[in-house]
Amino acid sequence: MTFVLDATGRVERKIVEANYRVRQGGRLLFEQLTGGQPASTQEVSEARGRQVHVAVRAWFDSPTYFAYQRLGLHVELTIDPGWHVYGPTTPSGYQALEIAVTSDPAGARIDAFPWPEPAAFRVEGLDEDFHVYEGSLQLVIPVELIIARGSGDARLDVVVRSQACSATECLPPSSIRATLALPEAPAL
Repeated sequence: MTFVLDATGRVERKIVEANYRVRQGGRLLFEQLTGGQPASTQEVSEARGRQVHVAVRAWFDSPTYFAYQRLGLHVELTIDPGWHVYGPTTPSGYQALEIAVTSDPAGARIDAFPWPEPAAFRVEGLDEDFHVYEGSLQLVIPVELIIARGSGDARLDVVVRSQACSATECLPPSSIRATLALPEAPAL
């Protein structure tokens, strides 16, 4: 359980964790409580990837990890003008935007997170209603690192799967992989 204190030291809020061992990273907790990022966000372990019409940039909000810590994974998508990717609620037959994380050593797991509201989109001649992202999209995804203490540095693969489309053409679904190195923090 995490206790959030007010300026006088009184408990203002209690956050009950599903796993008693997992704790929020400081920057992720700050962002969740205030809706903003700390002034000195240090972008480390940055990785980039690109497919036709979609670019991905990913980084963690901490330069290191502790065993059983939840960190914020920042994922920024840049979609070329005139193109879009489908939001998480997409009709069958189209590839919705998906994000997955795997790690070595194993143990990284994405927590639930809110998707930004996609824009409504219609294609003349089709009966389906689409919800799409255009331009730039920024996500902060909580990632639990259920990795034993002393496991050493972690390598995390962030895989973004999407289907880029314009008003007149759709490309086949594709994946963009960005690999991040995240050193284990020294014991205190």
